[in-house]
Parts: sequence; structure tokens; C-alpha cells
Amino acid sequence: MATRSTSRTGRQPLPLVPQDLVYSLDLVDYLDDEIAVKLLDWNLYDAKAGGRAIIGAMHASNPSRAVMDHLLDWRLIHRDETR
Repeated sequence: MATRSTSRTGRQPLPLVPQDLVYSLDLVDYLDDEIAVKLLDWNLYDAKAGGRAIIGAMHASNPSRAVMDHLLDWRLIHRDETR
């Protein structure tokens, strides 16, 4: 059974069966809030009833944030429990 999911290019369907677990690690660190919420909605749509979606992101209290930002020029969108 395929879901309504399509590739984000809009060019072709992406046939997926409902999943027990859908996860994304660190992808939302590069996405603004609106797109991150759309990704979560898409992940939850593709989960089976009772399934789970896990989204990993860097926390706002990341102790390495200054090093990442200034020395490595690695800028992420850090989030906390409210975002």
C-alpha cells in the first residue's frame, strides 16, 4: 500500500508503506521552523497508526555552539523544548 508521499522535487511519486518508526537526525538543524514542522507532519503521515516519529536536533544549550559557529563556521538552528 503506497502513501500519498511524493519526492520534494514534485517529479515522481515516492511509494512508501506506513512505517512503525520514521526518524530524522540533525536535518531540522538546517531548516526554519515552518519547514521543520512540514517535515514532522510528513513523517507522521507516513507512520503506521500508533507509530512514532523521532526528530533529532541540536539543543539551544549546546556547549559547543560557539566553537561550531565561530571557528568552524558551522551555523545551525538550535532549538529547545519550546521550539
